[in-house]
Amino acid sequence: MRELFNTDVIKPRSIAIDPFEKLLFWSELGPPGQIESSNLDGSNRNVINDVADQPSGLAVDLNEQRVYFADRNDGRIHYMNYDGSKLNTFYTHPENSYLNFFDITLYQDFIFWTESTDGDRNGIYVVSNENGNEILGNLPESSTIYSIETYDESVQPSNDSVCNQEGNNGCSRLCLTSLLNETSCACSDGFVIDDSDYTQCKPESSILQDDFYLIADQEKHSIFQMNAKEPFKYIGLNIGIVGDPVDITYDPIERRLYWVDAEFPAIRRSSLDGTNVESVIKDENIVSPMGVAVDYVIRLMFWTDSALRKIEVSYLDGTVRYSLITTGSEEPRDIVVDPIGSRIFWSVHGNNPAIRTAYMDGGSERKLPISELVSKPSGLVINFKEGRLYWCDETNGVIESINLDGTDSKMYIELPPPSQPRSATLRFDDVVWSDNMETSLRHVDSESGEASSIDDNHFGKMSSIHHHASISSLQVTDVDSNECLDDNGGCSHICLPGQVVGQVVCTYGYYT
Repeated sequence: MRELFNTDVIKPRSIAIDPFEKLLFWSELGPPGQIESSNLDGSNRNVINDVADQPSGLAVDLNEQRVYFADRNDGRIHYMNYDGSKLNTFYTHPENSYLNFFDITLYQDFIFWTESTDGDRNGIYVVSNENGNEILGNLPESSTIYSIETYDESVQPSNDSVCNQEGNNGCSRLCLTSLLNETSCACSDGFVIDDSDYTQCKPESSILQDDFYLIADQEKHSIFQMNAKEPFKYIGLNIGIVGDPVDITYDPIERRLYWVDAEFPAIRRSSLDGTNVESVIKDENIVSPMGVAVDYVIRLMFWTDSALRKIEVSYLDGTVRYSLITTGSEEPRDIVVDPIGSRIFWSVHGNNPAIRTAYMDGGSERKLPISELVSKPSGLVINFKEGRLYWCDETNGVIESINLDGTDSKMYIELPPPSQPRSATLRFDDVVWSDNMETSLRHVDSESGEASSIDDNHFGKMSSIHHHASISSLQVTDVDSNECLDDNGGCSHICLPGQVVGQVVCTYGYYT
């Protein structure tokens, strides 16, 4: 994904494309309301209509080379040539009043539109060129109607673009065409064209080794590394195809990124420089992975599967899988590891949302005594210095915390509507979080005590974030007594420490 425009964009509402003329059109609700166009590569940007008050839905007639749009303020649907000339009215509502047009689409001589209102006009409507203002039919709906699209060869005819050629015309990421059918390779956000090969993309700057954020962006289908210091510059990680990254974590010992990709589905890992990319968990026994955590001390990986209702563990390379906890009707989501206390913590969604904990061997599983109002707990992170667990609640717009022993549950911050905190991490003692309604990372300002952005970047939907300070900041000195560090606890396979000091659980037996 690449940003074509991020300046002078005024509440963009609808978008349409003519793939033959290589043109892009979009409407902006404003104010001021207007309709713009550009080539598909973002060049030759023009305002083609600035008289529309609130242009909402947008559609193109490929044969007549016309742009149709609905104006919410004057209750009309208009059309014009691609350059904005010859503006005409196609449909006028009998009352000639404000209509909450949302979207429109074309099919042969008919035009369909949706209205999203609180009144009795909520639904789908259709008129034709032949009958003027007479509505041929409507499909009323009690629920809110939004987008509408026609799927037919007359609307999406085949197009032999050079970018459709095998291998994406040689481009490693994006292939863009201009009006003259010229092609150019382009890069998604966080990448630049490689000077030595104009078909390849590379990160905009060098990979950082310390004090950085890792950010999974579901909307941009990418994972970024951002400098935790000013100017908070970020780069894309060249780790291959990223579908739907729902969770990330980092192994500071081997300096590897781990991420859950819900699209494939799989759990994958890679070095930050893009080498050693591999799927460590990807087979018929993984359905809906949601969270992943790495124990950097005894070198294990834990993950949740919300469909299988399981928490599993394996070596970091995915071998020797072991089903640790079956959660029954509960949907396990995010998961974190406490290597000092030999515990795991995970969030639960569904009918009985909660945060639960157990020892690494699966023993002494229990529900933490947090607020009964919890709805969608996510983004778990541990502050080892404080001995506290923090989490976000998207629905309630809060961030809360509790001692690792399950005592002293309290509010960290209550955010104003429409905040939806999604994922949290710690930069030293500073709690940093992503928000579904924000495009930059957030924290509590030390002076005002209120939530504020720490950067001015434009991320999409940040599903998961992680901060790494340095190797020297790790709490490895506090776990030297871990029984699994001594000859793997005597186990032939995975060694899992439990509640009783000096005792471990071996997943597949002992050495003989």
